[in-house]
Amino acid sequence: MLAVFKNAYAILEDIVKGKKTTPDKRNDLIVLKIVSNNKTIAFLTTDNGEYTLVYTEDFLTSGIPPFNLRPTEVPEPGKIYRSDILWYAFASRVPSPSRPDFESELANANLKGNEPTLEILGKISKVSISRSWTFQIREAA
Repeated sequence: MLAVFKNAYAILEDIVKGKKTTPDKRNDLIVLKIVSNNKTIAFLTTDNGEYTLVYTEDFLTSGIPPFNLRPTEVPEPGKIYRSDILWYAFASRVPSPSRPDFESELANANLKGNEPTLEILGKISKVSISRSWTFQIREAA
């Protein structure tokens, strides 16, 4: 069990540092809805080892800067944006395994630490004080 935690810690630390990672190459379909003011403004998931992001029409009126573009750029709703690195806006919410409360937070969310990154985000990183949007896990259709 300790080896699983150490491996999960290393993976999460790499994600936080913006490094390429491989755990999400599994085909665990986790879809995170990104919600602001009770409106779904985007969807975040993985596809063939890449993170994917799709904005909705509601994003355009949300007042939130784009997650993966320059703040002055306007995202195209419905377009699939892809990256092999989790975008900073999301990676910054991945909890650091070096936090003293990391293991207890995982346990409280019924997680072991080796789940897909998006599942960890959706269960223990839903809200940020400095960002007005939240994550919600959407069940796969």
